[in-house]
Amino acid sequence: MLTIIVLFLILSTVFIVYFPLLAAITLGLTLAIVLQPLNKKFCSHFSPARSAALTTVLAVVIAIMTSVHGMLNQVPGILFGGFIMVLSVYYSSSKDRSYSAR
Repeated sequence: MLTIIVLFLILSTVFIVYFPLLAAITLGLTLAIVLQPLNKKFCSHFSPARSAALTTVLAVVIAIMTSVHGMLNQVPGILFGGFIMVLSVYYSSSKDRSYSAR
């Protein structure tokens, strides 16, 4: 019975310590699984150290490009969001005036 209690306490402690890192651990495991075939293909052409470096550089470049693409997609909404909101208010108020004139 004492062994079960100690095991439970150890597992609880591990859960509490690593829970905030769960997203990063999951992302790391996913990238490792997805990039493994690419790394094996590079290993057939380069040394294992160069293959690992090339795979890492490609993963980082793709991550940066994805982040920049996401930020650039938000720029038009930030720049023109207020203008579009003003137009939508004007358009909705002009529709209300046209109905009240009838």
